[in-house]
Amino acid sequence: MVQDSQILRNRLINLLDFLPLESLRVLVEFAEFLWAKVSQKQEVPNWSFDLKQLQQQELTHLEEEFSHYEQQSEGEFN
Repeated sequence: MVQDSQILRNRLINLLDFLPLESLRVLVEFAEFLWAKVSQKQEVPNWSFDLKQLQQQELTHLEEEFSHYEQQSEGEFN
């Protein structure tokens, strides 16, 4: 069970890198909904999801990716 959970977590984390920003927003809202549903049934850690922080992380990641591809393309044309 723990191994299955870890596999699912890894799959989800890997997919996050390829989702557009709007999909990430929807995913965060859905995860918060599920967390709220679970927390009503049992006590869970008090995690808070900071949408602005996630957005900034995604923007930073996209900027890094863009910069990487930009550098690659510059090398091809020089």
